[in-house]
Amino acid sequence: MQKQKLSPKNKFKKESVGEITKTEVLLMKSKLNPSIYFGIVIFCTIMMIGISSAEELNVNLIGQFNESNYSDVTITNTLVTHGQNFSSHFGGSVSNAVVVENYVYLGQGQDMVVLDITDISNPLEVGKVTTPSLVNNIAISGNYAYLANGDNGLLIVDISNPALPAILGSYAYNSGYAYNVAVAGNYTYIAYGNSGLIIVNISNPSVPTFKGRYDTFNAKSIALSENYAYVADDKNGLVIINVTNPAAPRSANSYATIKANSVTISSNYAYVADDNNGLVIINVTNPKALTYTGRYDTPGNASGVTVSDNYAYIADGDKGLSIVNITDPSKPTKAAVYNSTAGHAYSVVVSDNYAYVAFGRSGLAIVDISNPSAPKLASAYDNSGYASGVAISGNYAYIAYGYMGFVENLLLILF
Repeated sequence: MQKQKLSPKNKFKKESVGEITKTEVLLMKSKLNPSIYFGIVIFCTIMMIGISSAEELNVNLIGQFNESNYSDVTITNTLVTHGQNFSSHFGGSVSNAVVVENYVYLGQGQDMVVLDITDISNPLEVGKVTTPSLVNNIAISGNYAYLANGDNGLLIVDISNPALPAILGSYAYNSGYAYNVAVAGNYTYIAYGNSGLIIVNISNPSVPTFKGRYDTFNAKSIALSENYAYVADDKNGLVIINVTNPAAPRSANSYATIKANSVTISSNYAYVADDNNGLVIINVTNPKALTYTGRYDTPGNASGVTVSDNYAYIADGDKGLSIVNITDPSKPTKAAVYNSTAGHAYSVVVSDNYAYVAFGRSGLAIVDISNPSAPKLASAYDNSGYASGVAISGNYAYIAYGYMGFVENLLLILF
């Protein structure tokens, strides 16, 4: 007789010889039922004992988040600004980067991480500073890094020694959320969510002070050109603000788009990363008389954009990096798509022959764009990690935290 071939359903059963009759199956079930019933009784008893004695174990919530949505609003009670006492943490989701000479400054969760890229094939972490909230964007000017620090507003970090970045000063408006920041002279211009454009005097970096405000729908990103601030204002499109007098900014114009996530200015054009509408190009030669120039429908949801030479580089969500030829802005065409790195592309900056793409939980991808039509991975920095688990040792819970990185935090258990 041949051995019975087991189906995937039966892979945990022993192989048997011959056919199993219907009678034998019924007998097996009848023998198994008492064991099942006994197990259910034991389980319910344990649950009842646990519930009745729950008052003896007081576990305080450390924090929680919704891993399915990359959004600060899904994190509750987890940051220093929310009364949390962090011991230490490791990693986080990379959302942005800026390149200055041989250094990359990364926003990784609530950290600003400094990488030495002298050897582009081997980026090395040389410094890090932990901030009170999420590092959504970084602008560098001189010896200072200006951080759009979410709930915490503007944070100023001394980077005169990149290996030892140190928090110097901060400014928080009374409402809103800091998404993006740009620097010009003695002022920072902050895309502050539903509080619009906030202008802060930074002539004394240790004590930044409020200068002016212009109300917009939901400011997500900002670019400066001459006397104008160009604001990517979410579903309100592109908003242009005259900031000749920083104490009294005033409206110049606006242009409706689907969902403006980011904007950059190059020559006489504004390039808008317009979510599922792709790349929108607007002629801003005269900010008071805007005209539509062109559009390119990217395969993903455009969230970040930068321009270098005749190409626009678009962080295109889960579709990676889209590279668009804009030699003729009225007829943008596809140059290439880089999607070899898994994850969600949130932002991109270009320096020399490399595009630095923030890929969220997959870290930073450094992409060789010496030939924009054939981008290829040069190197990567991935210290973000994503796992699901926890281990207890003494009074500490070590949590694989994903979005915020590896967190070591005191778990309060009172008996």
